[in-house]
Amino acid sequence: MGIGFISDLFTEKGEFYMGKREGRGLALMIGLAISAGAALFPQYVAAADVTGHDIVSSRDWSGPDTNPRAAGYIGSESDSGNVYDNTLTVDSTHHPPHVLNQGYIAAGYTEGGGDTYGNRLVILPGAHLTGRVSGGHLNGAALSGRTHHNTVIMRGGTVTDEIYGGNVTGTDGLRVGDAEWNTVEMSGGRAEKGIYGGRVRKSGNVRHNTVHISGGWANTAGGGIAPQEHGGRGGNAEDNQLVVSGGTVRTAVGGVSLRGKALRNTVEITGGTLRVVYGGSGRQTDGNRVAISGGDIRGTVIGGFSGIGSANNNSVAITGGSVRGNVYGGRSLLGNAEGNVVTLDGVRIMQGNVYGGYGARGSKNIVNLKNGAEVDGVIFGGFSGGNRESNNLLAIHGVGTAKAEKLIYVQHLDFYLDPMASPASPTRLQLRTMTQSLSGVSVGVGVKGHALVLRPGDTVSLLRVAPGGTLNITGMAREAETMQGVSVSYAFDVWRRGNEELVATLRASTVNPRTRSLIETRTATNELIKRGADLLASAGMGAADDDRERRRQYGIWADVQKSSMRTKTDSDIDLHASNMAVGVSRIFARKGGELLFSPFVEYATGKYDSYMGDGTHGSGDLSYLGAGVLARMDRTNGVWMEAVLHGGSTKANYHGQVHASQLTTYRYTAPYWAVQLGVGKTRPVGSAAQLDCYARYFWSHTNGVSAQLNTGETYDFHATDSHRLRAGARYTRFGSASALYAGLALEYEMAGGATAHFQSYDMPASSATGASVFMELGWRSTPKHGRVTCEVNLSGWQGHRSGWMGSARMDWKF
Repeated sequence: MGIGFISDLFTEKGEFYMGKREGRGLALMIGLAISAGAALFPQYVAAADVTGHDIVSSRDWSGPDTNPRAAGYIGSESDSGNVYDNTLTVDSTHHPPHVLNQGYIAAGYTEGGGDTYGNRLVILPGAHLTGRVSGGHLNGAALSGRTHHNTVIMRGGTVTDEIYGGNVTGTDGLRVGDAEWNTVEMSGGRAEKGIYGGRVRKSGNVRHNTVHISGGWANTAGGGIAPQEHGGRGGNAEDNQLVVSGGTVRTAVGGVSLRGKALRNTVEITGGTLRVVYGGSGRQTDGNRVAISGGDIRGTVIGGFSGIGSANNNSVAITGGSVRGNVYGGRSLLGNAEGNVVTLDGVRIMQGNVYGGYGARGSKNIVNLKNGAEVDGVIFGGFSGGNRESNNLLAIHGVGTAKAEKLIYVQHLDFYLDPMASPASPTRLQLRTMTQSLSGVSVGVGVKGHALVLRPGDTVSLLRVAPGGTLNITGMAREAETMQGVSVSYAFDVWRRGNEELVATLRASTVNPRTRSLIETRTATNELIKRGADLLASAGMGAADDDRERRRQYGIWADVQKSSMRTKTDSDIDLHASNMAVGVSRIFARKGGELLFSPFVEYATGKYDSYMGDGTHGSGDLSYLGAGVLARMDRTNGVWMEAVLHGGSTKANYHGQVHASQLTTYRYTAPYWAVQLGVGKTRPVGSAAQLDCYARYFWSHTNGVSAQLNTGETYDFHATDSHRLRAGARYTRFGSASALYAGLALEYEMAGGATAHFQSYDMPASSATGASVFMELGWRSTPKHGRVTCEVNLSGWQGHRSGWMGSARMDWKF
């Protein structure tokens, strides 16, 4: 790397001079240049992009400029080339004032129709700049082009004019260009006018630009700004972001558009000192957000602001720091303010009021007070100054007592009880006023899913006015109904105790009968385990094999089963499952017979749907993974006995709607065990057939488990057991190298349901008992001297369980 002093770019007085060649020029505001190789600068080329320049300026300069100072520069309006990936580092002082396009400092600059992108400007502590500063800049009368993904890093120094990550200007209102994905990072120094991630002066949009401030001082800071000056046709400020973690900012804004919309812009404050904060400002503002978790805000906070248009669906969330001033979810001078949200979590708003929305019409706004939040002033659900407020909500959440001076234009009051609520709990909202009217206000009482349950007769305090004051509840709704999560419904009587307190008394509580759908997941899990037991019982355990010598060898076997079955409980459960078992086997000769012994592993997966008579539908995924051992004793007189022991772990989840249209979910993992015992006798029928009569007992057990619903409740699912008895017969006809068989069996489920409780409430149980009958057909290869046998089986079921099962088995002896 070489370092060269560029003496031939300065005048006799030592002033820096930049020329512009026809078609394309490179402007270098350089005292020192760092380059690789022998050539310090590339030649000017009229038909190529300008890229790859890395310039360091450390010399002071003064005097008039006819062109901007830039690391990469295109000076022709007819040139559509791009200026990208240039770097300019500045620690020098002085610059002439900004006049038209003169006096700009940029890492990448074009007056043509191309883009500027990937350029990087670094301002060091020694810099003192009086011109406008940009990472990437578009200028001129071209009708296209973007400035995007440019960066300005300010580590110190002073800039007396504005700073932009990306900037689009123009000579008239025709210039159309967007500023997108640009970034400014400020850790020190002083920005005396403004600092913006992206700016469009006339016509175009500013989108996805970001400013991070961790130190220094800025008069104004914004993620993006579209002022639309001098005949501009407008544009939107969308999805821009300002993050402040330190330093001082007088005015902070996520995104600004003078003639367009400000949409989904964000201000996040974790530290620093600020005076005024706006999430977004425009002719129409929607979806802008302010989030404050630290810092000191010494003035107004507004989620979204509009002068003549609407300010809707904006939000302010304050969880830390200090705020001294008014807080508005949405604020409009002449338009509506609707659907805005202010959330205060454990903080105090000093010397100010809180407005959900403030405009010509203030409706459907929400103010949330969480965990003892306090407001020194008045809480306005909505405000219009003309009695055009409606459907504004104040909601109290969390623990502790929320506090405020008074409530105005609040039409709905929701009190979510403390999770540990009891008759001894403190009031949810304390007002300092002596008089408060709740006339015509609807009052709701909410109970979070994870809260302790209440019992009929319990009374909780909701609101108090100052001691000795009067609470007017004339015309207020006196009853409230709510659900604890999705599990228990409550009916409250709301009334005034004394003159100054609003209380709620629980009149009745009822378990939601639709919650039985939640229990059906356990029954469906049992069904999946039963399918695995059926696979072990049917796919070769009792298969006859007349090649005794081959049976004394070792073997590897694999069974695969697909099934689609409906089980009748208090609901209907449809289960589509795939079960598999793989094992090794060995047959030992014993006196009077043979003993088969086989360890194995098993796996299954399935999807289920449960349907209740009232239309409640639940669904989910099931699986298990386990291992076991099976043994079978075949005696020479045709009597056989078998036993299977297996266990492992099950996984299950649930999705459904058990209350209104609210989606309820949960998942769990639990161990399982299963045992199977069987006895039968094989009788020859003629010389080429046999009849196998048998009885089997199946037991399966799934451990109890606790699972938390997404609505907050914790359900304790009890251990489940299934007990089945099966009696049947199978007739087999042998050929020269294969066998066909058919079977018929009757099965009775004695206990296969599931139960659960939520705190002290027993939830609706799922019952699964009943009789089923099934018929099976199968084919099995029986080679006299081969090592591989195959078997396929298909069974159809009716009764308590209905549907079909199909399985395939392969056994290799060695």
